[in-house]
Amino acid sequence: MEKKMKSNFLLKLSLLTLIVATSCIQPNEQSTKPSQTSGFDTSIVAVIQFDKSEYGPFPKEYEPTNLTTDEIMQLDNIIKEQANTYNQSLKEHLKEAYSVYFTNHKYKRQYIPVINTKGEKEVWANFFCNSWSDDWKTEVVFVKDGGNCYFNIKVNLSTKKTYELNVNGYAWESGAPNSALPQAGLNSISRSAVF
Repeated sequence: MEKKMKSNFLLKLSLLTLIVATSCIQPNEQSTKPSQTSGFDTSIVAVIQFDKSEYGPFPKEYEPTNLTTDEIMQLDNIIKEQANTYNQSLKEHLKEAYSVYFTNHKYKRQYIPVINTKGEKEVWANFFCNSWSDDWKTEVVFVKDGGNCYFNIKVNLSTKKTYELNVNGYAWESGAPNSALPQAGLNSISRSAVF
């Protein structure tokens, strides 16, 4: 009987030790699940799914896709480089109102990624200074004026080329003459540049 009690005691002690040991080990969730937000600031960046049923920046034949953290970093670099080229093309008297300066504005960014009909990844990038609610994380922000606080551009990540850079104008300038704008393909209504 004493031998049986010792055996039960040792069994219970072993079981208790095993329970205590395993309860102290916490799984490292970061090593098993990749973070959706690591590598970029979600307080200023939102990736929005392309919706074919709504009016959007791409043809309905394009397919929605996702972006990796590396691709978002590539986008930022490509867009900043293109913004520098665009800024240099502006005539001096237009620089203050229409230059895209990342140091002057903390732009919020919306990225809509797609796969085009050639199988290339393209992104419509929308930049703006102000948002009035958190809806900007799921709904595209469209503003008709506001100057360089609002701009958008398309980037082909596969070819690293940009096109359709649009910097907003000001409501009071709708009749500005074309001669006042850079020769980089800009027009007085949309301030579009194709590079």
